[in-house]
Amino acid sequence: MNKQPLSWLLFLPLTTFAQFPAPTSFQVAINYITVDQWDYCENEIVLGPNYCNIFSWNTPDTGGFSAILIGYKIYKENTIFQTLSDTILEVTGPQLGKFYVTALYENPPGESDSSNIVTIDDLPIATKEPQAEGEIEIVFDISQQQLIVKGYANAKTLSLINLQGVQVLNIENVPERFSLHGLPPGAYLAIIQTRYGGFWRKKVLVLVE
Repeated sequence: MNKQPLSWLLFLPLTTFAQFPAPTSFQVAINYITVDQWDYCENEIVLGPNYCNIFSWNTPDTGGFSAILIGYKIYKENTIFQTLSDTILEVTGPQLGKFYVTALYENPPGESDSSNIVTIDDLPIATKEPQAEGEIEIVFDISQQQLIVKGYANAKTLSLINLQGVQVLNIENVPERFSLHGLPPGAYLAIIQTRYGGFWRKKVLVLVE
């Protein structure tokens, strides 16, 4: 019997079979910018009609894992879409397809399995948005440490994402006022999904006493 193939396998580095931790809670929020509005996306002002897509996910749990996390790859239809080091990405323009993210490592080098898959097969358009009486505005009351949602009856969900791209809050049955006491000081991205399929987003500065 020829045992050479088995002997060769025994000398392969153990990292060949290592399971690299993958990102979790991958999500894509789509903000439709109407023709009479503007938004701030990809660090520049974007005029409507257009889209701002916010990709975000949670950092993999690397506790007890020796490899060093160095970045991420976002895939669209199994093809590399973006490579980056942060856990949040803004992209303008309409985006359709199946997306997921993987984590990149070094010492030893490797790439994790995919996160959950997000499929975008439809985009919010003007006809799906609420009329003027149903519009939503997000305001932060710094004295009361509260997030005020004007038009909250038209909101479906509210989420907050910190600058590291981690979702720190996600609630349904959005109230008119929501206390942010207890959150660490810093800038947060507030995202509201409307009952009409659109999204409102705003960077909110929270100063916790």
